[in-house]
Amino acid sequence: MRYPLSGIIAFFLMLIIVCPSHAIDIAPGNAASVGAQSQNAAPDIKKLLDEGNRLYGEGNYRQAIVNYTIVERSLEKTTDPNLLNAIYNRGLSYHKTGDYPMAIEDFSRVITLSPADIPAHLHRGNAYALNKQRANAIDDYTKAITLDPANAALYYARGITFQEVPETIDRGIEDFKKAVTLNPADKKSLCFLGIAYYKKRDYRTSARYFDEAVNVDPRFKEAYTGRGQANFKRDRATEALADFIRACEMGDKLGCTMHELLSKKDRSGIP
Repeated sequence: MRYPLSGIIAFFLMLIIVCPSHAIDIAPGNAASVGAQSQNAAPDIKKLLDEGNRLYGEGNYRQAIVNYTIVERSLEKTTDPNLLNAIYNRGLSYHKTGDYPMAIEDFSRVITLSPADIPAHLHRGNAYALNKQRANAIDDYTKAITLDPANAALYYARGITFQEVPETIDRGIEDFKKAVTLNPADKKSLCFLGIAYYKKRDYRTSARYFDEAVNVDPRFKEAYTGRGQANFKRDRATEALADFIRACEMGDKLGCTMHELLSKKDRSGIP
């Protein structure tokens, strides 16, 4: 099948690499406000929490929710720290199942009980973002940054939300740069800087940031695909193809698609 060059260019305009996003995860029971489990907790409560954490670790989020709910109902209206633990962990579990409204509800309860809980603000922000409530997400990330201004992960999370729309993409760039300043090895922020500049049609700068991401992690397959797209837009098809091949060899599906398209273009005889 022949692929007209105009069609390939249109395809490249449509596609853009997606780096891992909203993937800042915290293991159950590690909320900043939770702390150690109460030494006076009844054995069945501790057993339920431990079992819930085990189920969460195994990916059985719905059954983990059942365990955490039993703990929450058993400790309701008490000051036992395990109550906060159970609500927070249940919020993480709801988030994993894609039930973002319920996750938001649980993280909101944690924040009501412990307003300075940074992980709860971060995860509620993630849930808001995935539930298409951008303004609320940004508010939570900003609050978390106020509480912990040296935490690179918080700027990264807010930057993702800012860069999603053209009106705030420059603010996203500022956040990603701040994250990299705080953590020069932050490959995901470097990758999103590549994406942001690609969206702004500054392909040279885009390629440079993808290159930096590859330097941090030579196995970062998404960065190769991103750099390939930026170089293709710079009329550097040979370099682009090499990146797509490398990404495809590492298992990146988009890299494989780009490799296939450019290879078919070459076989078609189109200059």
